[in-house]
Amino acid sequence: MKVMLRSVLVTCVLMLLLIVNGHTLLPLLTLENQRQQGLVETTEPLTLLNMTEVKKYINEDKLIDADTENGVNLTITQYSFSPVNQRRINHLSDLRLYNHEISEEDMNHYINNCSDDLQNSAQPVLTLDSDLLQVKGSAQLTNISEEQVCASVQPMSIFFNRRHNFKEAQEWCSQLGGSLPLPESHETNTFFYNQALKSRKGCDASSILYRLDAVNNASGDFYKMTDGKPLKWTNLCSWGRYNLEILCLVIDNRRFKKGSAEWRLTSCRWPSCGVLCSFDYSPRLKLQGKCDSFTLDTYMLMSTDVDNNIQFVNREYRLSLVNNTWTMTEENQQFPMAEMTSEMDTPLGRHWWRVWQSGCSQDKMVLVLSACGPKEYTCNDGTCININKRCNLILECPDHSDEEHCEKVLLPYNYYPRLPPPSTEQQPFQLRLTLSISSVRKFCPTTFTVVIDTNLIFQWSDSRLTYRNLQTSHYDNTVPNMSQVWHPKVDIKDGYYGAVDLTHHSRNIHILRDSYPSRIFDTSSEDNEYPGDWNRLQMDQKQIISFRCHLNLHMYPFDTQRCSIIISVQDLHVGVEELLEV
Repeated sequence: MKVMLRSVLVTCVLMLLLIVNGHTLLPLLTLENQRQQGLVETTEPLTLLNMTEVKKYINEDKLIDADTENGVNLTITQYSFSPVNQRRINHLSDLRLYNHEISEEDMNHYINNCSDDLQNSAQPVLTLDSDLLQVKGSAQLTNISEEQVCASVQPMSIFFNRRHNFKEAQEWCSQLGGSLPLPESHETNTFFYNQALKSRKGCDASSILYRLDAVNNASGDFYKMTDGKPLKWTNLCSWGRYNLEILCLVIDNRRFKKGSAEWRLTSCRWPSCGVLCSFDYSPRLKLQGKCDSFTLDTYMLMSTDVDNNIQFVNREYRLSLVNNTWTMTEENQQFPMAEMTSEMDTPLGRHWWRVWQSGCSQDKMVLVLSACGPKEYTCNDGTCININKRCNLILECPDHSDEEHCEKVLLPYNYYPRLPPPSTEQQPFQLRLTLSISSVRKFCPTTFTVVIDTNLIFQWSDSRLTYRNLQTSHYDNTVPNMSQVWHPKVDIKDGYYGAVDLTHHSRNIHILRDSYPSRIFDTSSEDNEYPGDWNRLQMDQKQIISFRCHLNLHMYPFDTQRCSIIISVQDLHVGVEELLEV
């Protein structure tokens, strides 16, 4: 992969060309000359940035820090405010610095033609071969040919000992960033088959070993599920070719002919012994958890070791299977820092881990290892769903974990529900009231009585509170225990401060989602949080009010009547305000 960045350094326009390939230990390179000093670190996968994007990164995210007096510090693929231990591991294979602007057409040509030189361009002022570059710190340098750098990347495959039908297997590979394999040659077909044979566990001879990403239609033609295109190459055994009632292609846990790895047809609903997933590159997964002052918030690469066992590694940690137990160790350390408490084929998802770590006073903590994106929630079993479907009263996760721990309100330790929300020097506490009358049940001139159906609505904000996983509709954001939070204590009297008769129908407190969420990334919960001062609470109080009204009967029934009720909040001193006249 080749990457270009355009940036303004000191007083001249420079073109920085960076080529990154693979995931290995990265050297730190320092550029030293009479005009400037800089540090170049490649710690994340890079992509081609256009001019607008580069300007955005420079101005907003401080991807490039420049100091014209003390020299230039250039940080690539790691924001300057990020901790150094969050860097990704990459192989820096080329770096070029130009003193003039390069057209987008020339950059695209260079990226798509790895071995070609940059067209219509002078020689770079700095490359990796320059004497101005020095390697500092711990580094591992390897000399490889240009052909190796530019060679097409071979897909990798990982076999999971999970029993899935076709749909489940397809979803499993997809959430990891891969897909079910579909060989297009005899060599690739044999490669996938041999990879699966190395990792199979407990598969009997008659079982389905793994599935392929293809089905047949009613006419018997096979097509690829991901794009719907017909297959370029097949290896279907002859006896199953014309069975149109069976739709899915699979590989058996046996060879019909030695080395042939023939395909056969079977029901899409039958489970396979395992799932073989194909990847264009090593899947990147996030690892998160928090215990007291010990916080994990990093990314791991999924790969296989020399024995084809699954492992997850990054610059600091390694997750591997030791004696049927998933163990996490720090790099260059012999003793484990954590062990998963349950025995599973992968640590994907949300699980309890036994920890031996300073900064954590507990012996267990929850860690989540997930391939889900930033707008997704990780189910306990590793399945990814849209984050907005978390705690929406609909079961989305296969294990129903999306509806667990769905408390909407987070209370601080010093919260007292009897105290009203605090006001500030700039703005006093605001409480908004709305009263709607749905019907007049009774109007009796002889007893001077009026009976009405009402809905009283209060809205306020409480900066002491924090909310989680709010839905668009406030009816889905009900506070289950009203006594947990402060809410107005309402007192209703008639216009002469006399008592009224109240019959309550219902009273509920809902949370109005008025702001964008703040995603919690440093814990295993993966919840969206909303601040209390930006999101309002609303109390709906439906009731029947029966009150007395002094009626004017001088010209009955042609008199104009005027009735009043007085609504006040007992624990707020804001005076008395007349809210209703009928």
